[in-house]
Amino acid sequence: MQDPVPAENQRADDRTQTVRLARKTQSLDVLYAIATSLSQPGSLDQLLDSFLDTFIELIDARAASVRVVTDDGHTRLIASRGLDPAVVERDRRMALGRCHCGWCATEGRIRIQASTRECAALIGRPMLGRDCQEFVVVPVQYQDRVLGVYNLFLDRPLSAMGEDMHDLLISVGRHLGLALEK
Repeated sequence: MQDPVPAENQRADDRTQTVRLARKTQSLDVLYAIATSLSQPGSLDQLLDSFLDTFIELIDARAASVRVVTDDGHTRLIASRGLDPAVVERDRRMALGRCHCGWCATEGRIRIQASTRECAALIGRPMLGRDCQEFVVVPVQYQDRVLGVYNLFLDRPLSAMGEDMHDLLISVGRHLGLALEK
């Protein structure tokens, strides 16, 4: 006969399950809100503005942007929120092999860097007034093609947002890819 699980262990397991369920529910809520914002009628600019506003609010990002891959081997910034207009102008176009955005678009996987110092060095000015803790680059995919990337400027590590966040970001990138393809 096995010893019964001590009550404190059972409570700890219950708390862990409750936290996991809450995070999964939050992930589904985020995905639903993003899918809804991307399915609204309107121009591409309106769609991207709605997407960025919704996503920034839901995951508490300080800034965000979307880039598409061009036929001549560059990424082109097509939408942003929270970035200074001078930064947007300097960062409008970048060769694929020069930065994390291009590498993400080439590899098709999420890239995370501890700050935006490398980006700032490339464009010749800071990306944000006060640097973020993590700069996340996520591929935007439609079927097997990478159409571009979206960027998140976070004040807390992505890992602190839960174990499902990586999968959520990939799913959001696929929804955005579908919207861009349409």
